[in-house]
Amino acid sequence: TISSREPRARWEHSTEDESATAAADDDDVYNVCDEEDGGGEFEDAKPAPSSMERLTASMKLQHLTSALVKTHTSSEFDTETRAWKFEMLFSICILLNCITIGMQSHQQVTHQFAATADGVLSFSEHVFTAIFCFEIIARICSDGWTTYSPGSWDGRSNLFDMALLLTGVLVTWIVPFITFLTKAKAPGGALHVLSVLRSFRLVRLVRVFKAVPFFREAWLLLRGLGGSARTLLWTVVVTLFVTYAFAIAGLALIVQNLRTIQSAGVDAVDSQRIDALLDILGGLDKFMFTLMQVLLQDSFHSFVREVIYFLPWTWVFFYAYIAVGCLVLMNLVTAIIVENAMLQSQQDHAQQLTDKLAKERYEIRELANLFNAMDSDKSSTVNWQEFEAAFQDPEVANRWLLLDFRPDDCSELFTMMDDGTGEIETSDFFAGLLRMKGQAQAKDVYRLQKTLDIFADGLTSFLAEQGAVTQSVSCRRKRLQKTRASVGLAES
Repeated sequence: TISSREPRARWEHSTEDESATAAADDDDVYNVCDEEDGGGEFEDAKPAPSSMERLTASMKLQHLTSALVKTHTSSEFDTETRAWKFEMLFSICILLNCITIGMQSHQQVTHQFAATADGVLSFSEHVFTAIFCFEIIARICSDGWTTYSPGSWDGRSNLFDMALLLTGVLVTWIVPFITFLTKAKAPGGALHVLSVLRSFRLVRLVRVFKAVPFFREAWLLLRGLGGSARTLLWTVVVTLFVTYAFAIAGLALIVQNLRTIQSAGVDAVDSQRIDALLDILGGLDKFMFTLMQVLLQDSFHSFVREVIYFLPWTWVFFYAYIAVGCLVLMNLVTAIIVENAMLQSQQDHAQQLTDKLAKERYEIRELANLFNAMDSDKSSTVNWQEFEAAFQDPEVANRWLLLDFRPDDCSELFTMMDDGTGEIETSDFFAGLLRMKGQAQAKDVYRLQKTLDIFADGLTSFLAEQGAVTQSVSCRRKRLQKTRASVGLAES
């Protein structure tokens, strides 16, 4: 392992010398040996491309590609961060605007606030309207009109938001301006309804719940509610069907018997009690509404006891309805909703991407704190002395342990992150640790295998070219010896 600047520099220098020597040998191969005629003239040959040069070019291309991918990823990360801050800022404005709208509605009914507070609320409407107009213009300038295309969910959401903004502009600016010019009386009721519609901008807070990890539970509830809409619809249908069936049975079994008992002759008190029961059970609609009260467990025991007083067996009817509608149906619906919510959570690729970005931001902050703790001279680089001393500091050493690196890995870490200058820059530090942190991924193993294959192919080609050069030199030596022998014979 190379753990200092000088040995590494000597090793790289020797490697460069060997590569240069091999390239020079390749360039010297201008002639080939003609073994058939045993002594022909030299033939000029075009120099073949060096395998080491091809290998070096391939490695440079790979390094350049990695740098471009890293730059592109960093740009996307910065863009995502700016978009997230943009959404957060205007979501806070939406929340504050909805609060002021509620306070204005309360003031119009109760008149509890002072005139100063009423003026402040009116002025805030102008401020929020201007802010939201700026938001629309900023979105159009940044993303173009495609951000309001109805072909996507975000586009439809932005169109709905623009429609709400137009109602705000109409109520806050256009109508008061026309009223001022015409000296007419402003229609208060209709404009107030349009003003209240702006409270629906709270729907946009769902984006914040989706993007911010702190609101993950709230986002799960909202997404589960949206994903269970179809289940809730069919729950209502099935509940109505079960209630309808029990109401028909109750009319035949309970209401008819109560009328029979009343017509058979009872005292005045019991007749009044039966009349009270018939007021809540005497009809299909009334019986269904009463059964819904039973299903919701809403103080139904009082009238059930009255029915049992006249028909003792009717407790079986009511508790059978409770068993089917409340215990079985409601629990089954709850299980289906929970299952759908869990399935959506597992298939939510957008949330997984958000969690991944949040994890990357956390790791970058931790690495930045670690680098600043090691950079004692604040030079934005870490040399070997600072790197080694960092492992001696208990606090910094604990941070390294959280990254699964021990003091024994100190020398090897510095070697892998050092680019030969004896100092580790911020970019090398971040790139190296983010790649080394955690277990090796399949793509990392594949990339390493491909790199080794490139080296193996280059080495094989290099050895083959060295054999060709050796054979060419041998041919030249033989021809030179023949030439010298023939010249010697001619002189003699």
